[in-house]
Amino acid sequence: MRALMNVLMGLLGLFIFAALPVAAATIELTEKDNGAVMKVQPGDQIKVTVQGNPTTGYTWELAAICVDVLEPGLEPEYVRDSTMLGAGGRFTFQFTARSQGYTKVILAYLRTWEKDRPPVKTFEMTADVNSSQGKKPVTTVHYLSNNGKTLTASFDPNTNQIQVTLPDGRTVLLPAAISASGARYSNAYETFWDHQGKGIYTKGDKVIFEGTVQAGK
Repeated sequence: MRALMNVLMGLLGLFIFAALPVAAATIELTEKDNGAVMKVQPGDQIKVTVQGNPTTGYTWELAAICVDVLEPGLEPEYVRDSTMLGAGGRFTFQFTARSQGYTKVILAYLRTWEKDRPPVKTFEMTADVNSSQGKKPVTTVHYLSNNGKTLTASFDPNTNQIQVTLPDGRTVLLPAAISASGARYSNAYETFWDHQGKGIYTKGDKVIFEGTVQAGK
């Protein structure tokens, strides 16, 4: 009888342990982790700390992310390295894994007023938030400009990225970015924006292509 009770108590203990929620993990990254690819679970947090010096006019900005998958914090925390005049410091960005999916994150170090120049450096990471194994179909859309040129955009919902084929045949892969309206994709310098049937591709602040969806294509 005592042996049976011991077995039952052991099984009960295992059941309670299995039922306990798994604590969310916190992953801390620095610039040496540039290019990192990681699998995370909903609720996990990712902190990215990068070096910068606002006294030079440069700052770090969040350039690309799919917010449905990875939710960014409000503003990066900045801590100076010292009280010396002109000293730099560390920017820390925080993200929380939300729904299942896949997203690339790009942080860009730039002067916000220099729209015609690419960032002097970037930090990139990729987060796979417990994504499903089933593949979703890629959607391809063709846009026609007023001067008869065509741009093709293929959206992959599995990676939340878009492949843009420009009229000259060049292709560029852009990850999802924050947008107030429509769908926007950017690598911190090249950007594609789709809004109400219009597609606009820019490089810096220069519009390279602007067109509307081709019906029947």
